[in-house]
Amino acid sequence: MTITEQLTLATTIITLVLAVITGIYAWITYKILHVNEVMVLSMKAQQDILIRAYIEVSIYISASNHLMYLTIQNTGKTAATKLKLSIDKDFYKFGDNRTESNNIRGAAAFQNEIDSLPPNSKLSFILGDAASIYKEINNPHQENSSPLTFKVSAIYSCGDLEKITEISSIDLRPYINTTIQHDPIVEELRKITGVLKKSKK
Repeated sequence: MTITEQLTLATTIITLVLAVITGIYAWITYKILHVNEVMVLSMKAQQDILIRAYIEVSIYISASNHLMYLTIQNTGKTAATKLKLSIDKDFYKFGDNRTESNNIRGAAAFQNEIDSLPPNSKLSFILGDAASIYKEINNPHQENSSPLTFKVSAIYSCGDLEKITEISSIDLRPYINTTIQHDPIVEELRKITGVLKKSKK
Protein backbone atom coordinates (compact mmCIF):
# COMPACT_ATOMS: atom_id res chain seq x y z
CA MET A 1 0.00 0.00 0.00
CA THR A 2 1.41 3.28 -1.06
CA ILE A 3 1.70 6.30 1.19
CA THR A 4 -1.04 8.01 -0.78
CA GLU A 5 -3.41 5.08 -0.22
CA GLN A 6 -2.53 5.02 3.47
CA LEU A 7 -3.29 8.74 3.80
CA THR A 8 -6.59 8.29 1.98
CA LEU A 9 -7.57 5.40 4.27
CA ALA A 10 -6.61 7.37 7.37
CA THR A 11 -8.59 10.35 6.14
CA THR A 12 -11.61 8.15 5.51
CA ILE A 13 -11.41 6.59 8.96
CA ILE A 14 -11.02 10.00 10.64
CA THR A 15 -14.00 11.30 8.65
CA LEU A 16 -16.13 8.34 9.73
CA VAL A 17 -15.09 8.80 13.38
CA LEU A 18 -15.92 12.50 13.22
CA ALA A 19 -19.28 11.70 11.65
CA VAL A 20 -20.08 9.25 14.45
CA ILE A 21 -18.98 11.77 17.11
CA THR A 22 -21.07 14.48 15.44
CA GLY A 23 -24.07 12.14 15.37
CA ILE A 24 -23.66 11.28 19.05
CA TYR A 25 -23.29 14.97 19.93
CA ALA A 26 -26.44 15.83 17.95
CA TRP A 27 -28.39 13.05 19.71
CA ILE A 28 -27.21 14.20 23.15
CA THR A 29 -28.09 17.81 22.28
CA TYR A 30 -31.58 16.71 21.16
CA LYS A 31 -32.11 14.78 24.40
CA ILE A 32 -30.99 17.77 26.49
CA LEU A 33 -33.34 20.08 24.59
CA HIS A 34 -36.19 17.58 24.99
CA VAL A 35 -35.56 17.29 28.75
CA ASN A 36 -35.43 21.09 29.07
CA GLU A 37 -38.70 21.38 27.16
CA VAL A 38 -40.37 18.83 29.44
CA MET A 39 -39.06 20.68 32.51
CA VAL A 40 -40.38 24.00 31.21
CA LEU A 41 -43.80 22.50 30.52
CA SER A 42 -43.82 20.85 33.95
CA MET A 43 -42.89 24.11 35.68
CA LYS A 44 -45.61 25.96 33.75
CA ALA A 45 -48.17 23.31 34.71
CA GLN A 46 -47.14 23.60 38.38
CA GLN A 47 -47.37 27.39 38.19
CA ASP A 48 -50.83 27.14 36.61
CA ILE A 49 -51.93 24.87 39.45
CA LEU A 50 -50.64 27.31 42.06
CA ILE A 51 -52.17 30.48 40.61
CA ARG A 52 -55.32 29.24 38.86
CA ALA A 53 -58.84 29.85 40.07
CA TYR A 54 -60.58 27.25 42.24
CA ILE A 55 -64.35 27.29 42.74
CA GLU A 56 -65.15 25.81 46.15
CA VAL A 57 -68.72 24.92 47.10
CA SER A 58 -69.50 24.33 50.76
CA ILE A 59 -72.07 24.61 53.53
CA TYR A 60 -71.76 27.30 56.19
CA ILE A 61 -73.83 27.48 59.39
CA SER A 62 -73.98 30.89 61.01
CA ALA A 63 -73.34 30.94 64.74
CA SER A 64 -75.33 34.16 65.07
CA ASN A 65 -78.66 33.16 63.52
CA HIS A 66 -78.20 29.35 63.10
CA LEU A 67 -79.12 29.59 59.42
CA MET A 68 -77.55 27.26 56.88
CA TYR A 69 -75.96 28.80 53.78
CA LEU A 70 -74.71 27.42 50.49
CA THR A 71 -71.49 29.26 49.66
CA ILE A 72 -69.62 29.36 46.36
CA GLN A 73 -66.19 30.95 46.59
CA ASN A 74 -63.16 31.46 44.37
CA THR A 75 -60.34 30.28 46.64
CA GLY A 76 -57.68 30.56 43.92
CA LYS A 77 -55.20 33.31 43.04
CA THR A 78 -56.75 34.50 39.77
CA ALA A 79 -60.24 35.27 38.53
CA ALA A 80 -62.60 32.60 37.23
CA THR A 81 -63.99 33.88 33.93
CA LYS A 82 -67.02 32.79 31.90
CA LEU A 83 -68.32 31.06 35.02
CA LYS A 84 -71.45 28.95 34.58
CA LEU A 85 -73.05 27.58 37.74
CA SER A 86 -75.83 25.03 37.89
CA ILE A 87 -77.60 22.98 40.55
CA ASP A 88 -79.18 19.65 39.68
CA LYS A 89 -82.27 19.94 41.92
CA ASP A 90 -84.83 22.53 42.91
CA PHE A 91 -84.16 23.84 46.40
CA TYR A 92 -86.78 26.04 48.05
CA LYS A 93 -85.52 28.22 50.89
CA PHE A 94 -86.92 27.24 54.30
CA GLY A 95 -88.65 24.27 52.65
CA ASP A 96 -91.82 26.06 51.64
CA ASN A 97 -93.34 28.60 49.28
CA ARG A 98 -92.64 26.71 46.06
CA THR A 99 -92.29 29.74 43.85
CA GLU A 100 -89.52 30.49 41.39
CA SER A 101 -88.43 33.50 43.45
CA ASN A 102 -87.91 31.18 46.44
CA ASN A 103 -86.08 28.54 44.42
CA ILE A 104 -82.29 28.82 44.70
CA ARG A 105 -81.99 27.06 41.36
CA GLY A 106 -83.62 30.08 39.74
CA ALA A 107 -81.18 32.60 41.25
CA ALA A 108 -79.35 34.86 38.79
CA ALA A 109 -76.00 33.23 39.55
CA PHE A 110 -77.35 29.85 38.37
CA GLN A 111 -79.17 31.25 35.35
CA ASN A 112 -76.66 33.69 33.87
CA GLU A 113 -72.99 33.37 32.96
CA ILE A 114 -70.74 35.31 35.33
CA ASP A 115 -68.13 37.27 33.38
CA SER A 116 -65.57 37.17 36.17
CA LEU A 117 -65.45 36.02 39.80
CA PRO A 118 -62.31 37.54 41.40
CA PRO A 119 -60.15 35.74 43.99
CA ASN A 120 -61.76 35.44 47.47
CA SER A 121 -65.15 36.51 46.10
CA LYS A 122 -68.04 34.59 47.64
CA LEU A 123 -71.66 33.99 46.70
CA SER A 124 -73.96 33.01 49.59
CA PHE A 125 -77.46 31.55 49.39
CA ILE A 126 -79.70 31.01 52.41
CA LEU A 127 -80.99 27.44 52.59
CA GLY A 128 -82.93 27.78 55.84
CA ASP A 129 -82.75 26.56 59.42
CA ALA A 130 -82.63 22.98 60.67
CA ALA A 131 -86.34 22.87 61.44
CA SER A 132 -87.36 23.80 57.90
CA ILE A 133 -84.72 21.80 56.04
CA TYR A 134 -85.20 18.51 57.93
CA LYS A 135 -88.97 18.69 58.52
CA GLU A 136 -89.76 16.24 55.69
CA ILE A 137 -87.00 13.75 56.52
CA ASN A 138 -89.44 11.30 58.19
CA ASN A 139 -91.74 11.28 55.18
CA PRO A 140 -89.82 9.52 52.38
CA HIS A 141 -92.89 9.42 50.10
CA GLN A 142 -93.23 13.19 50.02
CA GLU A 143 -91.15 15.20 47.60
CA ASN A 144 -88.67 17.22 49.63
CA SER A 145 -88.77 20.97 49.05
CA SER A 146 -85.27 21.14 50.49
CA PRO A 147 -83.36 18.08 49.18
CA LEU A 148 -80.68 16.84 51.54
CA THR A 149 -78.32 15.88 48.71
CA PHE A 150 -77.64 17.77 45.50
CA LYS A 151 -74.80 18.68 43.17
CA VAL A 152 -73.43 22.05 42.11
CA SER A 153 -71.53 22.26 38.83
CA ALA A 154 -69.08 25.01 37.92
CA ILE A 155 -67.70 25.45 34.41
CA TYR A 156 -65.23 28.28 33.89
CA SER A 157 -62.02 29.50 32.25
CA CYS A 158 -58.80 30.70 33.81
CA GLY A 159 -55.89 32.07 31.78
CA ASP A 160 -54.76 29.46 29.25
CA LEU A 161 -57.16 26.90 30.74
CA GLU A 162 -60.17 27.31 28.49
CA LYS A 163 -62.61 24.96 30.21
CA ILE A 164 -62.46 23.74 33.80
CA THR A 165 -65.33 21.64 35.09
CA GLU A 166 -65.85 21.00 38.79
CA ILE A 167 -68.79 19.12 40.31
CA SER A 168 -69.34 19.42 44.06
CA SER A 169 -71.62 17.00 45.92
CA ILE A 170 -73.47 18.59 48.83
CA ASP A 171 -74.84 16.38 51.61
CA LEU A 172 -76.83 17.99 54.42
CA ARG A 173 -77.48 14.74 56.28
CA PRO A 174 -74.29 14.78 58.40
CA TYR A 175 -75.51 17.98 60.09
CA ILE A 176 -78.57 16.26 61.60
CA ASN A 177 -78.48 16.36 65.42
CA THR A 178 -75.24 18.30 65.46
CA THR A 179 -74.55 21.27 67.72
CA ILE A 180 -73.64 24.72 66.47
CA GLN A 181 -70.63 26.18 68.22
CA HIS A 182 -71.51 29.60 69.54
CA ASP A 183 -69.24 32.52 68.76
CA PRO A 184 -68.17 34.06 72.11
CA ILE A 185 -67.86 37.51 70.51
CA VAL A 186 -71.43 37.29 69.22
CA GLU A 187 -72.64 36.20 72.65
CA GLU A 188 -70.90 39.13 74.34
CA LEU A 189 -72.38 41.54 71.79
CA ARG A 190 -75.83 40.14 72.52
CA LYS A 191 -75.30 40.70 76.24
CA ILE A 192 -74.16 44.28 75.63
CA THR A 193 -77.17 44.88 73.37
CA GLY A 194 -79.47 43.54 76.09
CA VAL A 195 -77.91 45.80 78.69
CA LEU A 196 -78.24 48.84 76.42
CA LYS A 197 -81.90 48.06 75.74
CA LYS A 198 -82.61 47.80 79.48
CA SER A 199 -80.82 51.06 80.19
CA LYS A 200 -82.99 52.89 77.64
CA LYS A 201 -86.20 51.78 79.35
